[in-house]
Amino acid sequence: DLRPIDIPVNAEQFYREDGWVNLGDYLGNNNLSNRYKTFREFNLARNYVRKLKIKSSAEWRTFIKKTDLPKDIPRAPDRVYKNKGWVDWYDWLGKTRPGEDLDSSS
Repeated sequence: DLRPIDIPVNAEQFYREDGWVNLGDYLGNNNLSNRYKTFREFNLARNYVRKLKIKSSAEWRTFIKKTDLPKDIPRAPDRVYKNKGWVDWYDWLGKTRPGEDLDSSS
């Protein structure tokens, strides 16, 4: 263990009664875990993302590295919206699945 002996293993528990806010505050980077963030409702987030005209999940990963998303749009929508509307990357980006007809009513 390379951790200094004066650094607790579980800082959240150790400092709970002594001003603990969150890990981002403790580390000084102000990052929050997704479980503490409030994200835009799935359909609203998906509509926002579709307007960006991103073509693939790979392009999404490149985009989020180079661009600041609004704080209420998750960088990992597949995890955040699991069981909350998430279908797949095609649906998220508004793309047609390979072999899927654009007009399935004909």
